[in-house]
Amino acid sequence: IKKIERLKSVDSYEDLSLMSNMYKLCFDFRKKKKKKYSKIDQRILKAKQYIDEHINDPSCLSNAADTTDMSRRRFNDLFKQTYGITPNKYLVSRKVELAKNLLKIGYIPISDIASMSGYENIYYFSRVFKENTGMSPSEYKKSLVF
Repeated sequence: IKKIERLKSVDSYEDLSLMSNMYKLCFDFRKKKKKKYSKIDQRILKAKQYIDEHINDPSCLSNAADTTDMSRRRFNDLFKQTYGITPNKYLVSRKVELAKNLLKIGYIPISDIASMSGYENIYYFSRVFKENTGMSPSEYKKSLVF
């Protein structure tokens, strides 16, 4: 009888251990899957919209920061916290996306695309484009199927 009671206690312990591990697993899963809703600062939203609308303006980022009434450093930190990317990298990625869309048109010269994307220097444009896409604008243009 003592042996049976001891076996029951071992089974109970294993059951409790298993249940404990299961609850911990469920808790961890719920914590990871739980969506975090945070109110986005409206000033950052307006600044992002300003960047999108004035992509070719050379002083785009400083003007966007000015619209928030924050210091440039605070603006950069809050923008990165909100979108996971710095304002400068966001602007560059938007310019590269614009250039990619213009390259898809096919008949626009790359020098004009550089200018339309806000780059005065075609060589700098090509370098930035290649850093972001892995290929030069002409290689990207050739890779497109028309």
